[in-house]
Amino acid sequence: MRLIINICLALLLLTVFPACRKSGNGKINAERSDFTGTWKGELVSYSHGRKEVQKYEWMIYTNPASGLLSGLLTMYETNKIEELQFHDGIWYFRVVNSDSLNPQCREWSFAGFAKFSENGMVEFNLAGNKCGPIGDQFVEWGGTMTKVSDSLDPGAHFSFIQAGNSWDYKITRSNSDTCSLNYQVGSSPSTDTFEGTMSNECGWSWQQKHFSWAMDPGRFTVLPNDTAKIPLAVFTLDMATGNIYRFKNGSDLSITSLLKHNELVTVPAGKFICNKYQVETNPDGDSQASVVSYYWISNRYGIIKREVLNPADSTSLKLQVLTSKNF
Repeated sequence: MRLIINICLALLLLTVFPACRKSGNGKINAERSDFTGTWKGELVSYSHGRKEVQKYEWMIYTNPASGLLSGLLTMYETNKIEELQFHDGIWYFRVVNSDSLNPQCREWSFAGFAKFSENGMVEFNLAGNKCGPIGDQFVEWGGTMTKVSDSLDPGAHFSFIQAGNSWDYKITRSNSDTCSLNYQVGSSPSTDTFEGTMSNECGWSWQQKHFSWAMDPGRFTVLPNDTAKIPLAVFTLDMATGNIYRFKNGSDLSITSLLKHNELVTVPAGKFICNKYQVETNPDGDSQASVVSYYWISNRYGIIKREVLNPADSTSLKLQVLTSKNF
């Protein structure tokens, strides 16, 4: 139903807002690539009868899997944007509901458009329902933005995975013994999926095993691997602090909360600005087998630190800290 509403809204916008034109020069023939990069500006919002002006940053990129435009719009929170349609130089998009299990977000339907103006800036408008009490969810956003860079700031989005990257960690087991663990990315079978090997000197039942990660600028996923007993874990940049997010992959369940933004973490490899997450993994949805961990993740450098709150036994991982990396 919400998809139908978004499509209808996009068609309505196509009718109301025809192709952007320059006086005397005809149509502005903007392409998707003209929108990609980092933009900044001021956004005016109308919500709950109040007007607010917010400074924001908007990173727009081509989704590696679909070839369509996506974006991360950051003010006091981060919202993920996905393309609905690109028509006559105008980008029509929807704002993704990152908290779909929240009862106050069930009426979510928030979409808009962006187009170039005559002075080379981009104008945008969004309207629809966000989270809130029934009858008090309508929000309208509008503003202009100026491009500050043709590229994305690697520290402002997930950018740490590519073939050849490796990480070395010091592992402390629950019995206080220490050992080492290495991750090595070997290949990328698709544009947003990466495979590699983990190896350890901890005396565990395995010495080396396969892992798979998926990443786009707004989402990092540790893909489950039944053979290697790697559980699902999902991290996104549009999580709101303190909310609970549930993700499923087959029968595997991951419950994630963002605990803190931009925490400075010091490990043997150096100092890093990280987001701190709590992740509860439930293989096969079995809460009795759940593992609860804190993860400190740097957008640019990956997993910096992990602490397991309930290790299964005395030889299980209790603490993982980054000692070195090759990039």
